[in-house]
Amino acid sequence: MSTRTILPITAALFFNLACLLRVTQCEITEPTNMSTTTPPEPMVKKRFLKVARCPGQVLAAAHRYRTLGGRSVLDCVAQCRPDSGCLSVVFDSSSHHCHLGAATVTLDCRNTEPAGSVVKQYEAAIPCPTYGEALGPDGTCVCAEGFRGTPCEPYIGDCSEGFERGNFTQSGVYDVYPLAADQSFQVYCKQQGNTVRMYIMQHTNDRKDFNKNYFKYTDGFGNPGADHWLGLEKIHLLTTSRAYELQVLIKPQNNTSYSQKYKHFQVSNADSGYRLSFDSSVTGTLGDCFTPLKGAIFSTYDNDQDESVSVNCADKHQGGFWFRGDTCSTCNPTGPLTLPADGLRSGVDNEAFWTENLGNVAPFKIYMFLVPL
Repeated sequence: MSTRTILPITAALFFNLACLLRVTQCEITEPTNMSTTTPPEPMVKKRFLKVARCPGQVLAAAHRYRTLGGRSVLDCVAQCRPDSGCLSVVFDSSSHHCHLGAATVTLDCRNTEPAGSVVKQYEAAIPCPTYGEALGPDGTCVCAEGFRGTPCEPYIGDCSEGFERGNFTQSGVYDVYPLAADQSFQVYCKQQGNTVRMYIMQHTNDRKDFNKNYFKYTDGFGNPGADHWLGLEKIHLLTTSRAYELQVLIKPQNNTSYSQKYKHFQVSNADSGYRLSFDSSVTGTLGDCFTPLKGAIFSTYDNDQDESVSVNCADKHQGGFWFRGDTCSTCNPTGPLTLPADGLRSGVDNEAFWTENLGNVAPFKIYMFLVPL
């Protein structure tokens, strides 16, 4: 064998060895047909990225369809690449096995299982065309409507979408993923006739304390399936992702329903103090408390933003709310529920009330929920 023949072979061996040592910097390509009579077919490149989400987890065995031998991640990738059904690889360095996956790890990690310390996982970054339009310049997917992430995955933005698509079949607590959010969170969804309600507050138990600090009101507290405040940040993400009507429903001792509606209800971001906004109030049986508070910033006892220099309204009324000025508000839906035997307010500041149409009647149950417009 001549020296001219040995040199190219030696160079190729060194290149492949370097690739094996630095897998993440190598891109595997298919050999092309170099025949002069048949031009090579265009090849869609399949890029592989190490899976960073769901630490300590890998794609569950139920979503893998083939196990092959392999000395490295590079071998696994090489076996996955030409297979159109292969979307991920799980490499076990202790057994030298490549597990080919027909799916990628979901954003909520539900299709994973615990990984051993010697297991590595990579996934193809080309599923975008399945549910998307193209790859963006930074390698992320430009997804079709109803899908998001890299790879593109279906998401449910709110309760209404969940029922429309058939993912939600009965009232209960579900995960939603608003367009403006970077992760999902739980809400209570209730199907009431042809209307789907998404609750941001339920206040029905006199033992549940709503006099929380600003952090608690920002993040949310309570159980979404029972008494709770969803959280200002979550309400902001929901109301900036889709147009909603806020409905306030109050029931006194006799369980009669009183309601009020606010069109295009929206809560601004944290930097602007979660400011209250809406287009109009629809006349209801409860009466309009929110219009004088339009544009107000949310206040709690430890973060007084009510525009009054003499009164801390949240401290006075024992609950967080969009209070304004020395008179604070004509309603206090997060105040303590007193549940009086005669059904009437005692007239103190630190009790729940809505004076517009209820007057001196004490609220026994208070709900706030969003309905899509």
